[in-house]
Amino acid sequence: MTRVKICGITEEDDMLAAIEAGADAVGFVTGFSYSPRNLDFNKAMELSLKAFPLITCVLVTNEEMLRKNIGMLKYSKISAVQLYGEDSTLIKKLKSMGIDVIHPIRRDVELNSKECYDAFLVDSYDAEKDGGTGRQVDHSFAIRVKQIVHPKPLILSGGLTVDNVSRAVAAVKPYAVDVSSGVERYPGRKDAQKMARFVERAKGVVQ
Repeated sequence: MTRVKICGITEEDDMLAAIEAGADAVGFVTGFSYSPRNLDFNKAMELSLKAFPLITCVLVTNEEMLRKNIGMLKYSKISAVQLYGEDSTLIKKLKSMGIDVIHPIRRDVELNSKECYDAFLVDSYDAEKDGGTGRQVDHSFAIRVKQIVHPKPLILSGGLTVDNVSRAVAAVKPYAVDVSSGVERYPGRKDAQKMARFVERAKGVVQ
């Protein structure tokens, strides 16, 4: 069964609604001022502490923000970091803390090394943004990345919605899917019904 990460959580009630909908993981964005889902680092840590047991809390961030605050992770429930950047020192530090590292892939040129990462996330490419473009990923590209990174797990992201997630899961057969804008009422706030339908459809595909 495909796992589901609901990303871009900004408020506690949205996080609890995501968990109630059946999400396996919730994501908190920090370090990306252009995003309506961007949080102060401390708020991201506080939200993670309110997550239920057995829910994976993922910090979505960049190298600069992580360098300044990596020590704070031990006071949170963050168990994975989706890191935009390839600083080997930061990655080693995260691993020493028992934190998994998810590497976003948007182009083939970013597949130089896979040994130090725990999972890979395929997202659509935008020269102006690190992620969160809301555009769908080409399924053939996602399948190619999945084959390259095997046996490491692949997380499919990019433009997923209630309407297209079943087709995407059937085509790519990812370990997990990652959604943000596709389950929102408006940028930065989630819609409980959309989240429930998304999780139901993502997990309902027989692989």
